[in-house]
Amino acid sequence: MPPRKSINKKRIEGNPGKRHLDAVKPPPGVPEIPKWLKGEAADEWGRIVPILDSMGVLSRLDRAVIADYCTVWAQLVRVESELADSEAITETRSNNDQMVRHPLWSVANQLRQRFDRKCELLGLAPGPRGRLDVPDKPLEDDGLGILD
Repeated sequence: MPPRKSINKKRIEGNPGKRHLDAVKPPPGVPEIPKWLKGEAADEWGRIVPILDSMGVLSRLDRAVIADYCTVWAQLVRVESELADSEAITETRSNNDQMVRHPLWSVANQLRQRFDRKCELLGLAPGPRGRLDVPDKPLEDDGLGILD
């Protein structure tokens, strides 16, 4: 199944099916950081929330998704750090002396899948970002002369 087009893209390309194109828009707003978010997860919240806010895609309803994204990020950073510090980065010996993959590799792969899904939901990857219905905002002067 092809990815869903954003409402803005449908308006630009036309609406041959004449379907209703207005989306339900939750009230905009910046969610509060959960008190239990600590360390790397809290740092990621502080990095990503201002970016999402500047994109105009945030709602206070997004708190749980962003918190889960930040938690998965922190877990992935920890697992990757442990793998990097481990002497057996790729393989270890099992009881019958066969080479087996380090158990943290499967944990890292599962976390990457969860992380990718959260990035998709929040529009943090190029493909999903193109499908977001971002409010029309005029470009602001960046002070670097790039928009001149």
